[in-house]
Amino acid sequence: MGKPPSLSDETVAIDRRQQVRVVANGSVIVYGLETARGRLANISSAGMLVRLTESTPRCRCGEPVDVELHLDRTGATWLRFRGDVVRSDEFELAISFISVPIDFADIVQDALVSALEGAALPHVLLVDPNAQRRAPFAALLRRAGCRVAEVTAPLDAIRHLGSSAIHSWVVAIASTIPAATADELQRFLKESDAPVDVRMLRHESPTSSLAWFTATTRRSG
Repeated sequence: MGKPPSLSDETVAIDRRQQVRVVANGSVIVYGLETARGRLANISSAGMLVRLTESTPRCRCGEPVDVELHLDRTGATWLRFRGDVVRSDEFELAISFISVPIDFADIVQDALVSALEGAALPHVLLVDPNAQRRAPFAALLRRAGCRVAEVTAPLDAIRHLGSSAIHSWVVAIASTIPAATADELQRFLKESDAPVDVRMLRHESPTSSLAWFTATTRRSG
């Protein structure tokens, strides 16, 4: 596979004493012995977590890699830096940075500021195994100004909440999950110490789900 253009000489070493993890979105290409592509899950000044778009692992733990990142932001350009794979499975790659562009710390800081500016908007975790319903509803939530994460199963929801840097979530659980499982997840989250607001989605139409979600959000706000 082809390698990306070489890094500029203007790179900096990583100071790992202060690491702020930022939940951000972007496209990632990882060049190692083979090439892996995915979506950015979170990033800090010391590394990133990538959710792979293909289920087959493409990089080995300990393998040095070149990385290209394009953040989903207006005016963003492709960023190039080097790192080591510190964790690899069929779904995710964790990469520890070796060197980054000279302005990379500013870019991470800008992403953090953007995340803080959006903190007043609802962060929604959508739990729905039905992709044909989940994706359109998630798109409508994003158009309404929400920050949305999507999972297909209750255990995935619990893992996501446990690893998230966001401190407050609205968890929307779809009625397409078996009733006993959905009720168990709702009960677990309400009894936990996690600052989450649990909603049960009772509508199949994405539009009606959004209308109901908006109405209940206003009542609870």
